[in-house]
Amino acid sequence: MASGEDHPLSTPQPDLYSSCCYDLRTGPFTIMMIAPFLLLAAAADDALPRRPHSHIHAAGEIDETQGPVLLEVTYTGELMANVAGGLKRRARYLDNLDIVLEADLEATLGWRGAEAHVYGLYNNGASISNAVGDVHAVSNIETGTRAFRLYEAWINQTIAPGLSLKAGLYDLNSEFDALDAAGVFVGSAHGIGSDISLTGRNGPSIFPSTSLAARVEWQPAEGWAVRAAILDGVPGDPDHPARTAIKLGNGDGALLIGELDVPIAGARLLLGHWRYTATFEAWDGSMGRGNAGVYLAPVHCRDTDSR
Repeated sequence: MASGEDHPLSTPQPDLYSSCCYDLRTGPFTIMMIAPFLLLAAAADDALPRRPHSHIHAAGEIDETQGPVLLEVTYTGELMANVAGGLKRRARYLDNLDIVLEADLEATLGWRGAEAHVYGLYNNGASISNAVGDVHAVSNIETGTRAFRLYEAWINQTIAPGLSLKAGLYDLNSEFDALDAAGVFVGSAHGIGSDISLTGRNGPSIFPSTSLAARVEWQPAEGWAVRAAILDGVPGDPDHPARTAIKLGNGDGALLIGELDVPIAGARLLLGHWRYTATFEAWDGSMGRGNAGVYLAPVHCRDTDSR
């Protein structure tokens, strides 16, 4: 449950405004841009263990046993059509290109206990939600804006056994309110809850717009975790959604979030609380504080090795 202002539905933006994003229009240039990464992914050794792409934009998809430096490229395409109800009868092809580079900085640079993560993201900007008229996007790769952007760039530092600090451009949902089972479905409603995703001026720091953040995590025992983070209250640039923008101040405030991850009889229990520090416009037009909420999520854990 949550209180505060809801984030309005985004509308497709036809133009790109920033030099840090590239206008990849559908056509030969787009194919030439993407083709080398697709060939690189296809040439990868199939014998290496890999986790399937789960539509969850999280660093956990990378199997770190493959070496100190790892490049993974994943292309996802969806053809969707609204055949009854909604606003319009329409079909759309949506796509998502993930380019992820991870490095063990201790093995490569001698930086003890550190790892780096850089994540580039491309989406064609097609929208099926405009035809359906949904509140929570039918497709979890829909952005409504064509852009090639820097999605994540962070360093994670192990401070002590079980204690780590992460800082940089960061997707909140990669660790908070993160449900592994959500990868089975393509709808965004099966991922982070709308009680969080529809808040804030430009949403929280989740797909596709992220913000600067610092996250601390403590794992006191196996299966247990306590994590907390502070993030810029307005990720990206709401007026120019294709930009990879980092702006601090201007009354943006911060988003504070904490989560307790507890193992219970073959399952996990997630208990979290989040709060924006900035003022917001309430439903009656008045300005107030206290845009906050809590979430509770029981998660069943299945042993995939037994299949």
